[in-house]
Amino acid sequence: AVLLPWVVEAALRRLGGGPPAWQLAVRRLQLDNATTVRAVAAISVAVSGAIALQMVFTAAEHRFTARADTAIPTGAEAGTTRLLIQTETPGSTATPLGQRLAGVAGVGRVWSFASGTVSSAEQAGGATDNGLTGGLAVASCATLRTLATLPSCADGDVFLAAEPVAGPHGAMPGAPPLSTDPTAAGWLPAPGGVLPGPGTRVTLGTPGAESLGAWTIPAGARTVPALPRSPSYTAVLATPGALPSGVLDALTVTAYADLPDDLPDGLDRVQNAVAAVDPFATVYGRDADLVLPLFGQVRMVMYVGIVAVLALIGASLLVGIVEQLRERRRVLAVLVAFGARGRTLAASVLWQTAVPMALGVTVAVGVGMGLGSALLRLVGLPTSFDWVNIATVAATAVGAVLVTTAASLPVLRRLMRPDGLRSE
Repeated sequence: AVLLPWVVEAALRRLGGGPPAWQLAVRRLQLDNATTVRAVAAISVAVSGAIALQMVFTAAEHRFTARADTAIPTGAEAGTTRLLIQTETPGSTATPLGQRLAGVAGVGRVWSFASGTVSSAEQAGGATDNGLTGGLAVASCATLRTLATLPSCADGDVFLAAEPVAGPHGAMPGAPPLSTDPTAAGWLPAPGGVLPGPGTRVTLGTPGAESLGAWTIPAGARTVPALPRSPSYTAVLATPGALPSGVLDALTVTAYADLPDDLPDGLDRVQNAVAAVDPFATVYGRDADLVLPLFGQVRMVMYVGIVAVLALIGASLLVGIVEQLRERRRVLAVLVAFGARGRTLAASVLWQTAVPMALGVTVAVGVGMGLGSALLRLVGLPTSFDWVNIATVAATAVGAVLVTTAASLPVLRRLMRPDGLRSE
């Protein structure tokens, strides 16, 4: 804001002749550039701040990144990667997500279910029974049959799936580790952890530990073995009808998909299918760096904020341009009467904003990079420049100014009519 007026004045003194539109624009800026420079200065401030933020976010991105191979359960066949999909969508969307994944060409087996936790119920005074915790998977009978061997199944049934001792698969990511101290009443030892026995009162929760209220394991719940190579674990398997009303949609969806390693663009196809159900879902693939959803959401909010700020400043710039054109009504009408073409005047209006904008963006890029470097040094991160993001922000600012200026051209055409020569 301090540098731009001086830079514009210095540049205008050195600008020479050219086409009529250029000469009209330069002369107008030499006579009066305060309004345009103020609007462009505001955009430059926004651009420099956006560039600095982008630099900090890019440098900090590794702190929001997880190695996928630390979260993928084993159990996939050789030559196949088992993808883990974690969403924040309601549990009732498990079936649509599973259908989307099954429809991806080349994808092998697919599992999709609502996931949560069961823990020891609270006692009087808020104490818990030794903090025992297990997993909860809610799905239709057809899906539960892909997780465990079920003798029979109907909506409203509950099963206790004990992981086989020699099973090659691990615990469900997102759920807390299973407790191994089955001393609380109603909790039974099981391979890999503990299980709440039939008739045990438990507290339902989400993988994020949000409590959803108390629930009693039905007395008729049967213990069943988990299927080999399925993404199962020592857990409670329930059909939707067995849960209290409203609990299903309070749970989140977890899905797995076996993807052949030699499938071209396989991961991209899966990500596109998942994004159709939940754009903020995370797809974990082996040996891939994956940005956590929270970081992606913050970055998207930042992008929206930048666009919104530029739109507001652009609207202010449009008002200023229109007011300038109305003040010059007679001048414009005289120019037309002397033979100036409409497109020449329109081009001069565009040049009047393009010249300060080019200078403003140049200054903003330099200031933004300097500010970003200072911020990175303050927080102890290495300085790096993401040229794609810098170019994107700069191009967005230039585009906003050009679109705003173009929006003023209909007003310019109306002001060029002969009746603009009248005066009282």
